[in-house]
Amino acid sequence: MRPSSIRIGLAGMLLVLQACAGQQVGKLSTRVDTLEARDKRIVELEQRLATIEEQNARLTQLIEMMASQFESVKVVADALANMEGQGQGEPPGPDPSTVYSVPVDGSPVEGPDDAKITIVKAFEFACPFCERARPTLAQLRSQYGNDVRIVYKHYIVHQDDAVVPARAVCAAHMQGKFTVMKDAIWDQGFNAGRDLSLDNMKRQARRLGLNMKRFDKDMNGACVERIERDQALLSKVGVTGTPYFYVNGRLIRGAMPVETFRQVIDEELAKANQVIQTQGVKAGDYYQTEVVAKGRTEL
Repeated sequence: MRPSSIRIGLAGMLLVLQACAGQQVGKLSTRVDTLEARDKRIVELEQRLATIEEQNARLTQLIEMMASQFESVKVVADALANMEGQGQGEPPGPDPSTVYSVPVDGSPVEGPDDAKITIVKAFEFACPFCERARPTLAQLRSQYGNDVRIVYKHYIVHQDDAVVPARAVCAAHMQGKFTVMKDAIWDQGFNAGRDLSLDNMKRQARRLGLNMKRFDKDMNGACVERIERDQALLSKVGVTGTPYFYVNGRLIRGAMPVETFRQVIDEELAKANQVIQTQGVKAGDYYQTEVVAKGRTEL
């Protein structure tokens, strides 16, 4: 083969190789452009996601703020209703400055018998604000220690939902397991899809090791009377809903902030300390002699 022919052949191959390389470069360039566009899109999506998360956080804060204000609005509404009722000849609601007589004999108690401050909680298990008050009461017991005890009394508003768990926790109380059953009903019942059914109450009772034969008997016997007695007693001192709290006989209505409770507790604790120190009343007798015996028995 002549050199000229070889040169021509090599030149042709070079042209072919250059063409192929050009095609590959073009494809690579296109691929790079595609990846860059995808990266840009990812950045845009991340920015949008961050914006959505920020909006969700603001919305959550707004919902929490609205929820925290709801009970205050309810209290105002109740107060206005009471004012309107007075104008129409209806009895007024309890006076927060008045000491009411709320006996606690036989009711479930959390805290020492000789506590200077007794907080009676009128509650039911179908009430979301009763549940919301749980951490507040726990905080108060932690802060005031042996000076505070919590007494629980039943006041049924939602007859269809609250009667069964009330009887269940009463039956557990009669076997010495009020607190664990109360917490189980809140956590495994109310906060678990509002399951306050009899089946769930029995399931929790078995889980806690209660004597089921006695549990069933008390639920349908002694506890029926106990709940009716609580309801009648609380109605006499002005309870019309839940939760109501009587701090050494003084009313706090609704799931109010812990500061509201502290103010009343501090005032009542000062009174109790003075009586105990100057009149020789024992701390364990103070609630009975100074609140139950001397407080108003009805509105």
